[in-house]
Amino acid sequence: MTKRTLFTLLLSCCLMAPLSATETPDYYPELFMVFGTLHNINIRDGSVTIDDFRLRMADNVRVYTPTTQFGTVQLLQEGMQLGARPDRQGIVKQLWVLPKDYLKPSRTRP
Repeated sequence: MTKRTLFTLLLSCCLMAPLSATETPDYYPELFMVFGTLHNINIRDGSVTIDDFRLRMADNVRVYTPTTQFGTVQLLQEGMQLGARPDRQGIVKQLWVLPKDYLKPSRTRP
């Protein structure tokens, strides 16, 4: 296991965030391993940076928004709030656009 993979797994466990079913659509998970503000997305190299955490994306990453289950990475914009659940190799296969008021100080600070 590489240091980066181990770091990804450890950080993922620390950043899990619970959701209430009333805040998001039914097709959103209850927990995200990584969540925060989208700072950069690079479709060419298949990476996404949420806060300061850079993740690799699968070629066929699925994007969910509060209004549709069929979004694409092209609709993502810097500044959006995203949730992700990387797999064991640290690859993101699904991204969820979070409601604007989802990341409240109580969820981002202990």
